[in-house]
Amino acid sequence: MKIAFVASETSSLAYAQEKICRIVNESFPNAEIAFFLRKDQTDNLNEIKEFAPELMVTWNLEGFEMCTIMDAIAYNLLHCRQLHLLPGTGWDTEENRKILRKQLSLTMFFYCGDEEQKRRLTEINPDVPFLEINPSLMAEEGVWETLPKMISSVMEN
Repeated sequence: MKIAFVASETSSLAYAQEKICRIVNESFPNAEIAFFLRKDQTDNLNEIKEFAPELMVTWNLEGFEMCTIMDAIAYNLLHCRQLHLLPGTGWDTEENRKILRKQLSLTMFFYCGDEEQKRRLTEINPDVPFLEINPSLMAEEGVWETLPKMISSVMEN
Protein backbone atom coordinates (compact mmCIF):
# COMPACT_ATOMS: atom_id res chain seq x y z
CA MET A 1 0.00 0.00 0.00
CA LYS A 2 1.30 3.47 -0.91
CA ILE A 3 0.66 6.14 1.73
CA ALA A 4 1.30 9.85 1.24
CA PHE A 5 1.55 12.13 4.27
CA VAL A 6 0.94 15.83 3.65
CA ALA A 7 1.75 18.46 6.24
CA SER A 8 3.46 21.77 6.80
CA GLU A 9 7.21 21.42 7.11
CA THR A 10 6.92 22.84 10.65
CA SER A 11 4.09 20.59 11.87
CA SER A 12 4.36 17.91 14.50
CA LEU A 13 3.80 15.35 11.73
CA ALA A 14 6.93 16.61 9.95
CA TYR A 15 8.99 16.18 13.11
CA ALA A 16 7.64 12.67 13.71
CA GLN A 17 8.48 11.17 10.30
CA GLU A 18 10.75 8.39 11.61
CA LYS A 19 8.28 7.42 14.33
CA ILE A 20 5.37 7.42 11.86
CA CYS A 21 7.30 5.19 9.44
CA ARG A 22 8.17 2.74 12.21
CA ILE A 23 4.61 2.56 13.56
CA VAL A 24 2.97 2.27 10.14
CA ASN A 25 5.46 -0.36 8.95
CA GLU A 26 4.82 -2.47 12.06
CA SER A 27 1.15 -2.79 11.06
CA PHE A 28 1.56 -2.56 7.29
CA PRO A 29 4.97 -4.12 6.50
CA ASN A 30 4.64 -3.60 2.75
CA ALA A 31 3.67 0.07 3.00
CA GLU A 32 5.53 2.49 0.79
CA ILE A 33 5.51 5.84 2.59
CA ALA A 34 6.20 9.31 1.20
CA PHE A 35 6.11 12.66 2.99
CA PHE A 36 5.07 15.80 1.15
CA LEU A 37 6.06 18.65 3.42
CA ARG A 38 4.77 22.01 2.29
CA LYS A 39 6.35 25.41 2.72
CA ASP A 40 4.39 28.61 2.14
CA GLN A 41 1.36 26.79 0.71
CA THR A 42 3.22 25.50 -2.33
CA ASP A 43 1.11 23.51 -4.78
CA ASN A 44 2.41 19.94 -4.64
CA LEU A 45 -0.71 18.21 -5.99
CA ASN A 46 1.12 16.93 -9.09
CA GLU A 47 3.85 15.37 -6.94
CA ILE A 48 1.19 13.59 -4.88
CA LYS A 49 -0.58 12.41 -8.05
CA GLU A 50 2.72 11.09 -9.46
CA PHE A 51 3.29 9.08 -6.28
CA ALA A 52 -0.21 7.61 -6.84
CA PRO A 53 -1.04 6.76 -3.23
CA GLU A 54 -3.82 4.44 -2.18
CA LEU A 55 -4.15 6.59 0.94
CA MET A 56 -3.28 10.22 1.62
CA VAL A 57 -3.02 11.45 5.22
CA THR A 58 -3.16 15.20 5.89
CA TRP A 59 -2.44 17.06 9.12
CA ASN A 60 -4.48 20.13 10.05
CA LEU A 61 -6.09 20.48 6.58
CA GLU A 62 -2.74 21.07 4.92
CA GLY A 63 -3.24 21.63 1.19
CA PHE A 64 -6.98 22.19 1.33
CA GLU A 65 -6.46 25.72 0.03
CA MET A 66 -5.42 24.26 -3.36
CA CYS A 67 -8.41 24.63 -5.65
CA THR A 68 -9.39 23.73 -9.18
CA ILE A 69 -10.27 26.27 -11.86
CA MET A 70 -13.91 25.88 -10.77
CA ASP A 71 -12.92 26.63 -7.13
CA ALA A 72 -13.44 23.05 -5.93
CA ILE A 73 -11.08 21.43 -3.45
CA ALA A 74 -8.21 20.04 -5.53
CA TYR A 75 -7.95 16.95 -3.31
CA ASN A 76 -11.35 15.91 -4.70
CA LEU A 77 -9.51 15.03 -7.93
CA LEU A 78 -7.23 12.48 -6.29
CA HIS A 79 -8.02 8.82 -6.85
CA CYS A 80 -7.29 7.59 -3.35
CA ARG A 81 -8.79 7.41 0.09
CA GLN A 82 -7.99 10.34 2.31
CA LEU A 83 -7.50 10.53 6.04
CA HIS A 84 -7.63 14.09 7.34
CA LEU A 85 -6.42 14.55 10.93
CA LEU A 86 -7.67 17.65 12.74
CA PRO A 87 -5.50 18.19 15.82
CA GLY A 88 -6.82 20.26 18.72
CA THR A 89 -8.69 23.39 17.70
CA GLY A 90 -6.03 24.84 15.39
CA TRP A 91 -7.89 23.77 12.26
CA ASP A 92 -10.89 25.99 13.12
CA THR A 93 -9.91 29.19 11.30
CA GLU A 94 -12.01 31.42 9.06
CA GLU A 95 -10.01 30.31 6.00
CA ASN A 96 -10.55 26.62 6.80
CA ARG A 97 -14.26 27.16 7.52
CA LYS A 98 -14.67 28.63 4.01
CA ILE A 99 -12.86 25.66 2.50
CA LEU A 100 -14.80 23.08 4.52
CA ARG A 101 -18.11 24.53 3.32
CA LYS A 102 -17.25 23.32 -0.19
CA GLN A 103 -18.24 19.93 -1.53
CA LEU A 104 -16.11 17.16 -0.03
CA SER A 105 -15.24 13.91 -1.77
CA LEU A 106 -16.78 10.69 -0.51
CA THR A 107 -13.23 9.36 -0.20
CA MET A 108 -12.48 11.85 2.60
CA PHE A 109 -12.39 10.58 6.18
CA PHE A 110 -11.98 13.12 8.98
CA TYR A 111 -10.84 12.54 12.55
CA CYS A 112 -11.12 15.24 15.20
CA GLY A 113 -10.32 15.26 18.93
CA ASP A 114 -13.65 15.47 20.76
CA GLU A 115 -17.43 15.88 20.57
CA GLU A 116 -17.17 19.67 20.53
CA GLN A 117 -14.86 19.62 17.51
CA LYS A 118 -17.15 17.12 15.79
CA ARG A 119 -20.16 19.33 16.47
CA ARG A 120 -18.26 22.36 15.17
CA LEU A 121 -17.25 20.59 11.98
CA THR A 122 -20.77 19.35 11.26
CA GLU A 123 -22.06 22.91 11.83
CA ILE A 124 -19.66 24.12 9.17
CA ASN A 125 -20.54 21.32 6.75
CA PRO A 126 -23.35 18.91 7.66
CA ASP A 127 -22.37 16.76 4.66
CA VAL A 128 -18.94 15.69 5.93
CA PRO A 129 -18.80 12.16 4.47
CA PHE A 130 -17.13 10.42 7.43
CA LEU A 131 -16.25 11.99 10.77
CA GLU A 132 -14.93 10.18 13.83
CA ILE A 133 -13.34 11.16 17.12
CA ASN A 134 -9.82 10.24 18.21
CA PRO A 135 -9.17 11.82 21.64
CA SER A 136 -5.40 11.71 21.14
CA LEU A 137 -5.80 14.49 18.56
CA MET A 138 -6.76 16.98 21.27
CA ALA A 139 -3.41 16.78 23.04
CA GLU A 140 -1.45 15.58 19.99
CA GLU A 141 0.00 12.90 22.26
CA GLY A 142 -0.25 9.27 21.32
CA VAL A 143 -1.82 10.12 17.99
CA TRP A 144 0.85 8.29 15.98
CA GLU A 145 0.28 5.10 17.97
CA THR A 146 -3.40 5.22 16.96
CA LEU A 147 -2.60 5.84 13.28
CA PRO A 148 -2.69 2.15 12.18
CA LYS A 149 -6.22 1.77 13.58
CA MET A 150 -7.38 4.90 11.72
CA ILE A 151 -5.70 3.73 8.50
CA SER A 152 -7.38 0.31 8.79
CA SER A 153 -10.75 1.93 9.37
CA VAL A 154 -10.39 4.17 6.32
CA MET A 155 -9.19 1.37 4.04
CA GLU A 156 -11.99 -0.98 5.15
CA ASN A 157 -14.84 1.52 4.55
